[in-house]
Amino acid sequence: AEDAGIAAEFYQNVKAEEAPEMVAKILRAYRKNRANADETFVGFARRHDIETLRRLANEESMA
Repeated sequence: AEDAGIAAEFYQNVKAEEAPEMVAKILRAYRKNRANADETFVGFARRHDIETLRRLANEESMA
């Protein structure tokens, strides 16, 4: 499928207990910064390079 395959190394050495908050930050960044309410996560992820995705997620930790 065209929506398959959005693999990229986002973070390294994430401890299991930290993983839920990391995922939550990524999802908050997606919801806050998507182009519109219909943009999928795949579309959002493909629209940004990995550095931008990390920055957006890291900004969410300050929220």
